[in-house]
Amino acid sequence: MMGHILRLSVWEWHKLRRRWLPWVLLGIVVILMQAAVWGAYVVHRTEPFSPNYSFSTSDEVEGEEVTLFAADWTCKDVRGDRIPPEVEDLEEELRGKVLESIEEFRESCAGYEEVRGFTGNALLLPNSILLAFTLLQGTLFILASIMAAAALGGEYGWGTLRTVLTKGTGRWQFLAAKVAALMFTALVGLALAAASVALSSLAIGAFGLEGAALQGSAEWLDVPIKIGTLLYSFLPYVMLALLATVLTSSTALGITAFVVYYVVESTASPILNNFAWFQRVSEYLLSPNVTAVLQASYGEVSVSIDGGGDAAQPELLHAVLVLAGYILVFGVLTFLLFQRRDITGAKGG
Repeated sequence: MMGHILRLSVWEWHKLRRRWLPWVLLGIVVILMQAAVWGAYVVHRTEPFSPNYSFSTSDEVEGEEVTLFAADWTCKDVRGDRIPPEVEDLEEELRGKVLESIEEFRESCAGYEEVRGFTGNALLLPNSILLAFTLLQGTLFILASIMAAAALGGEYGWGTLRTVLTKGTGRWQFLAAKVAALMFTALVGLALAAASVALSSLAIGAFGLEGAALQGSAEWLDVPIKIGTLLYSFLPYVMLALLATVLTSSTALGITAFVVYYVVESTASPILNNFAWFQRVSEYLLSPNVTAVLQASYGEVSVSIDGGGDAAQPELLHAVLVLAGYILVFGVLTFLLFQRRDITGAKGG
């Protein structure tokens, strides 16, 4: 039986590989991840958020206010010891005041330099891969679910589902193979996206970060852990998309049902979390528990995507079990509905 499902899974994988949608979604993921990494690099290099400091001193000459010296500095200037040469030509007392103000400003830059060190570290391997996945994980959920709805909805639309099932393929075996192929496709897509980020990070580390090592502070083991948690977090959303598709027998309606649920939960939860009675309920919703699972894999790159208001974050074990419950419930409902539904010819949508 398992061998039969495995053979079906391989066939489903080949079908997905030949369709244009998975490649389009992969292209979107790669472009967005590259934008995240190179955008972070541009910010790191140009330092648009660097604190500014202005020094100005003046004196009254013949009844008029005359500026003796004026200059502006940023933390980048202080770090590179780029002090205006005119400072050396100032009188000793005034020069002392200017240099003293520069040192005071250097101390105020300490917090900014700490943040800049974090961003520089995040651009190196394997931190850059974790950063890109963390920034885009919400988008990844949506794209994985769209692929799931399209993979099954296309069978209804083209009428191929009826042909496959009438040849003796069991319904639950077919659906299990479909889920396995979808998750394997997601795994391959995440691996390819991670490889694209790795190439960019190597270029940044080799040519774009002065004095920085090529190795970031995170462990390489964090990358497969991150991918594994992403795949586990995808699964309840994928099963929800499949359930909506089986229920409607349509790719468009399946995607619409999933997106409506995702948007409503994501937007309503932060509002309702202001009420004490809802905070207990939110511990059993999908998105807070997905966030709790993913936060355990942030590692060196801690970027919060939680919009849960003041609600307490679910514990990791609690979140894992809740997601397992969603996967089981959505999976059972999908299989039962798929078993009982009549399969008609092509629907065209």
